[in-house]
Order: sequence, then C-alpha cells, then structure tokens
Amino acid sequence: MHSSTSQHGDGRRGHDAHAARSVAQHRSAVAALLAPLLQSPDRTETLALRDALGRGLAQDVLAPVSLPPFANSQMDGFAINSADVNGLDVTRGQSDGPAPDGGTLGTSGAPDGGAELRVVDPVPAGATPAELRSGTAAPIMTGAMIPAGADAVVPVERAVPDRFPVPGETGTVWLPVTAAGTFVRSVGSDIAAGECALAKGTFLGPAQLGLLAALGVADVTVRRPLTVLLVTTGDEVVEPGRPLPPGKIYDANGTLLESAMSQAGLAVIRTAIASDRPEELQTLLRGHTGAVDLIVTTGGVSKGAYEVVRQA
Repeated sequence: MHSSTSQHGDGRRGHDAHAARSVAQHRSAVAALLAPLLQSPDRTETLALRDALGRGLAQDVLAPVSLPPFANSQMDGFAINSADVNGLDVTRGQSDGPAPDGGTLGTSGAPDGGAELRVVDPVPAGATPAELRSGTAAPIMTGAMIPAGADAVVPVERAVPDRFPVPGETGTVWLPVTAAGTFVRSVGSDIAAGECALAKGTFLGPAQLGLLAALGVADVTVRRPLTVLLVTTGDEVVEPGRPLPPGKIYDANGTLLESAMSQAGLAVIRTAIASDRPEELQTLLRGHTGAVDLIVTTGGVSKGAYEVVRQA
C-alpha cells in the first residue's frame, strides 16, 4: 500500500498528514493500543474448561502429568519380552506360503523365526497387569498398561493363530522376531510433566481444551473478553432483510466483522447503521463512553466529501 504524497514547489515530496498505513503498521498500532488492557491483571478470570472456549490464556499452563502417564500399547496384540522371540533360529520345515508378518510359514503353519510362547491372562485397558514372566505372552488391548517384564507388542494380526484365546482357553501362540519398543508408547512421549503445554496468549479452541482435559486440568486462568463497539457508517448502507432502494447497498461489513470478532473471543456491541452526519456519529459514540474498551468503525475514512469518521 502506497502513502499519499503532495508535490512541493522545491520538488521535494512531503507525506500527507493522513498517509495510509500498511497492514503491518496498522496491526502494530492496534497491538500497542490494546497492550495495557491485555496485560492488566484485573482483566483475568478463572473458568472451568467448558466455559473457556474462545478465550486467551492469561498465563502458561505447565503439564501436571506426563502424557501418556504410563507405558501403553499402541495395538491390540500380545505383550512380550522381545528377548523371548529374538535371536532364535527355529526351523519349522519347508515353506507353505506367506506368514502374516511377510515371512514364510513352515509345515506346522507357524512362521520361520520367532518363538512359540505360552499365553497368559489378558491385559484390558484400565487394568494394572501382573508382571510378565519369561516365555509368556499376554493378550493386550490398545491403550492398556504394558506389564513389567514386557518391552514390545506384537499385533494380533501377526500371530499364529491370528486371534486372541476365548475366555478360559489356554495354549500357546507363535510370534515373529520383534524389536524392543515395538508398538509401545513410552511415558511422556507426547509431553512430559513440567513442560509447557500451552503458552500464555494461546487461543483456546477445541483441540487446546482437549489437551488440557487429557492433562487433568479442570480450570484455567484466561483473559476477560474485551468489549467492542462496532459501528457501520454510511447513508448508502441498508440492513440486510430490508427493502433495497436505488443507489443503496446492503451492509456486509458489519456482519463480517461482528462474526470475526465474536469468533476471536470479543464481546461485540453492534449499533444501528450511522448516517453520514458527523454530529450524529459523535452523539452515538459518546453514548457508549465508559461502556466499551474499543470502538471499531467501518466506512467514512477515505478522501470523499462525506467521510463521517474523519469529520467527526
């Protein structure tokens, strides 16, 4: 955006007193105007998460717990100690076809490599499992705690047979070679306790509130919303829904700005459309003195003869 200039007799150009700002300059000016309000400790409040949607955080939120808070399974499968299936060169005979993990099946129907382990009690989500003994495999569900003694999970699709035992059934399962840490979500792999979960000033949308809930945070300190007076100006502007006389246009800016500011967490007071008479606009604005933090006008600031905001 270029600033208006005027030509002086000596050939030098001087800046117009009303030179236009760039977007960056205007953003900086508005930020400076609002800074005292946004930084005031009197403009904060503590709200329950369900009431904090659309607000800005008044302070950093540190994670009170780690996510996940315990090592858990990423898959429905079998919790194992990887040493039980690694480094064993077990030959099961000639290949009968592909194995679930991409290897080959021996004549017994089990894949080459890996090991056959005894199946023990299952680990459902929410349970505290018993320690896993060497040579055993525990059916484990997604999100369930990894038992002590286990360091990997084999998805059930890679097992032979590729299903969980029915309740009361005992037996063994053949599992392929698996590296330690496979399909295990370690403690704090998303965020560690004490780390900054959300920084001061963060806008609280659904994702941010969900994160806070996952961390066990019940309420947050947020900024009180600024109250904005929104004024559309112009004799040529008509409210949507009313008849449109010749030479008139419907007010789109008012709805657009009100929606944008409400979505940003501001409390918006919207007036009737102001005429192009400066004295009427002055009266309207004086009537809201002390009741609002900010006044936003649309229209009336150009170079025409009826620029009510400039003239007021």
